[in-house]
Amino acid sequence: MVRERQNDQGPGDAVISIIAPGMTVIGNCESDGTIRVEGSVSGSIKAGKAVVVGKKGLVSGEVFTQDAVISGRVEGSLVAASRLELKSTARIEGEVKTRRMQLE
Repeated sequence: MVRERQNDQGPGDAVISIIAPGMTVIGNCESDGTIRVEGSVSGSIKAGKAVVVGKKGLVSGEVFTQDAVISGRVEGSLVAASRLELKSTARIEGEVKTRRMQLE
């Protein structure tokens, strides 16, 4: 499991974790900040602030976050407690739960 905490940062500082193109993470990812997926993740993602899945990004597992912007693929349930933005290239195969949704 990949876990990142923002212990030394103030409340206004943002932590962004990037899973780069060509990178594959097998296991769960957890962060208090934002996780950006440009590669692939096979496991669940929990992000305190946001999850961004790029055009060529792939998540095979569950996603839990406040805000999500999806341009790539999610194969599993997606829970965005506050807001979900789906780009025209997004593909989701699974259950979606959110308060507000914006479709491109």
